[in-house]
Amino acid sequence: MAGHALLSPSSAHRWIPCPGSIALSAGHSDGGNIHAATGTVAHLISEKALTDGGDTSAYIGESHTIVNEEDASESWTIEVDEEMAGYTQVYVDYVRRRAAELGCEIGIEYRVELSDVLAVPDQGGTADALLIDDMLSATLEVADLKYGFRQVEAARNPQLMLYALGALEAAEAAGSVFETVIGTIVQPRLDQIKSFEMTPAELREFGKEAQQAALKAMRAIEHPDPVSRDFHANFLVPGEKQCQWCPRKATCPALASFVNTQVFDQFDDVSEPTVKPVPEGAATLKLYHDRVALIQDWCKAVTAEFYAHVERGEMPGFKLVPGKRGNRAWKDE
Repeated sequence: MAGHALLSPSSAHRWIPCPGSIALSAGHSDGGNIHAATGTVAHLISEKALTDGGDTSAYIGESHTIVNEEDASESWTIEVDEEMAGYTQVYVDYVRRRAAELGCEIGIEYRVELSDVLAVPDQGGTADALLIDDMLSATLEVADLKYGFRQVEAARNPQLMLYALGALEAAEAAGSVFETVIGTIVQPRLDQIKSFEMTPAELREFGKEAQQAALKAMRAIEHPDPVSRDFHANFLVPGEKQCQWCPRKATCPALASFVNTQVFDQFDDVSEPTVKPVPEGAATLKLYHDRVALIQDWCKAVTAEFYAHVERGEMPGFKLVPGKRGNRAWKDE
């Protein structure tokens, strides 16, 4: 099984609702950043603590160098400090406590096979921690450490559900029977531990949806013209969650069309003699508000992409000038 599956569980929040995103993003990746590198080190010391049976404080002072997967000349050296040790210990303690409650062993950095689940060869992923009690409680739990500050929802989290599906299929093939499946997100820097429960039957229903999306994503990859209107109409579905971390957000035609519809269609043509009534009511206001974050993210992505092109000399008529922004002060108090 490949180290980095094409349809990885970690990007399922994108390719399940927007199957064309895999094809559109091919060859476009930021390769990582210091925040991702910090998260990698946090996962590393958590894995070591669970494996060795100690606490993460044992690794304070260690330095780990994380190399950019897209550009080996770029790397980040992260030192484990007391803060990181304290936060990751929250995750380690949770996993150990749940293992004790269920009376089971801990599957650490547990590889799951997803080729059959998604009906696509060479697919799989690695769950941070897997807990299986097929005796008393008949419970299977997947726990995932999120070290960032951006809140991640646990309820019907597609990454956790895919891990759980792969683990469930393997355990049932070995004769285990389960009544409950649990997915848990541990976000220690937000002081949050959130879980959701579902039955194996409910999880399999999700599996059918994921498989349909996976097969559609593969058809999108094989599409002869990913810049055609046919591709955009049939494979790209913009939305806040799937677009949030997409590397092609700034140049995605489907997202640009969505923003155009949401923003510009709300304004009247000044050449028209009649003025349309402004929609009123709390429901309409909420609808507009829910779309603000996505539109703002798109604007920021377009700006960043534009300056990247200018810096590379690919935007005729524009250049970056060294200097700093002037100090702002009140002209007249």
